[in-house]
Amino acid sequence: MDAITLIKKDHQTVEAMFRKLEELGPRAHKARKELADRVIHELVVHAAIEETVLYSRVRTELDGLEDQTLEAIEEHHILKVALATLAATGPNDERLPARCKVVIELVRHHVREEEREYLPQVRNAYSKDELTELGEQLATAKQAVSAQPLLAALEAPLEIAASEGAAIVDRLKAVGSVAVKRVRERVAI
Repeated sequence: MDAITLIKKDHQTVEAMFRKLEELGPRAHKARKELADRVIHELVVHAAIEETVLYSRVRTELDGLEDQTLEAIEEHHILKVALATLAATGPNDERLPARCKVVIELVRHHVREEEREYLPQVRNAYSKDELTELGEQLATAKQAVSAQPLLAALEAPLEIAASEGAAIVDRLKAVGSVAVKRVRERVAI
């Protein structure tokens, strides 16, 4: 199987799960969480093989796709934060459906860009044999990837986001205290 076919097959697998998630009723808490966990597994594995095999190879071998590759990597980063949040969400948490919806929207946007713009350029840049070799590398990587360490690794982006959020709050407090000081000075005049 060539690389493009493998990537698109993964996309189709996840899209089928998305449709099932969207069909669940408001009281299907346990089923929603179980399906969300399967989605997380599929997406974490898929993102890992894309980043370690496809994106890294494209970045070193092809000119003209650097910006699109970096954008795809950043979209993966944002998705991993959303997946970490989703993984930590309990089945009875009222935010579970909303978090599923956000993940679905992020992934559909990424897939749309990847399939319409990025992958056709990759297909045009590589020969059939090169795409088959790349597909074999992706398949091998997929078999080697274990979901458990990856799910644990999802905590890191969440911690980064939390620390960045704390830094923003600290900066806002500093700006706010300066503003309050200035107002007090003006009022005192």
